Amino acid sequence: MTNYLTTVDTLIMSIKDKDRKLTPSQEHDVNHYLTPKLTYTIKSRYEAHLYFENTKVARIEYKGNYHLTGVVYLKYDNMLFYTTTGAKLIQETDQELRRFESSLFLKISPFAQVDIAYDTTTDILTQLKEYIVSDLLTHSHNIKEGQPSATENRYSLNKGVCWWKEPVNYECYKLGNRTNYFRLYNKTAELETKEKPYQQQYHQENQLTGTVYRAELSLSEHHMTDITQLFNHDHLLSILKRYDKYLTILDIYKKVKDHNKHLKPSKLKLIEFNSTSTYQPTKLEKTTKRITNSQKSYLKSSVYHYLSNPKQFITDTILDYLNINNDLGEYYYHKVESWIKEYKSENPAQQPKQSDIDTLKSLYIPELYMMAHS
Repeated sequence: MTNYLTTVDTLIMSIKDKDRKLTPSQEHDVNHYLTPKLTYTIKSRYEAHLYFENTKVARIEYKGNYHLTGVVYLKYDNMLFYTTTGAKLIQETDQELRRFESSLFLKISPFAQVDIAYDTTTDILTQLKEYIVSDLLTHSHNIKEGQPSATENRYSLNKGVCWWKEPVNYECYKLGNRTNYFRLYNKTAELETKEKPYQQQYHQENQLTGTVYRAELSLSEHHMTDITQLFNHDHLLSILKRYDKYLTILDIYKKVKDHNKHLKPSKLKLIEFNSTSTYQPTKLEKTTKRITNSQKSYLKSSVYHYLSNPKQFITDTILDYLNINNDLGEYYYHKVESWIKEYKSENPAQQPKQSDIDTLKSLYIPELYMMAHS
């Protein structure tokens, strides 16, 4: 047992779409084939969903200048990094994209952003806050180049390293520069504000109990391209160690209090990333995920979509969505009949066939689901 866990939490890939195959002007809410195993559905002019063999794996994001640059951003689903099947799905998706990269006129760049999370029960915030004292918030100290200074709400801790507090509902600090930095915060407090119960389950599975703190390294200036390395515990620790200079802070409290400009400040490293090669975090086999309003809305709109245009790919998408967890399937089971009634009431001139209604009702039957997953 250990008091820390490492995992990738965010992966965003930059892809140049030379032939504009992924253009958001295509028909929305319809499956478009990208490769034999990859399909995508345009959701709006800002995003699309990417599926690997009917399982949603990522979101395709269109930035404002997409039509000029042809660059799209592929952001993998956060939950995949916490499950055993997720790592496999991400790697298979990446292999499929690279296999057809040339024929699709795509160019896959080094990862646009990688966030590596280090979760621990050690209170890393208290130590940091001891050096963020009131004197530093109200005075500017320019002892010499690269040493403590303070301006407004951003503060230098040592050369090239700044910290600033984020305006969120939980205490969070950033240490680093514009392109590569650590975010330090109370992970337990953050999970109280977000719909990510699978992360709590991940902590429990790995016996990380009590208050959990997270040091999250966000990298957007690097040369990483090998996706398999992102699932190697020792490799993640080596990357964290490479950037741990951002976690080395000067003991400036005594210098400020004593007004002693000649006192050489000592250094304190907030976290020591020591590799333990025999330890590998346990990923989740199954996850429990609360039902969000967006999930409810998506299921209802999918039912409406099928009733107006009964195509098999729509029911395949619904089935894939229901397989996220049993609670979502139970919700669908209890709501689908009322959605069908609402649709018929709102569309008297376009009544669905009974066979299509039966198809929707058969997508989730509790007894059959339990037998299939027992």
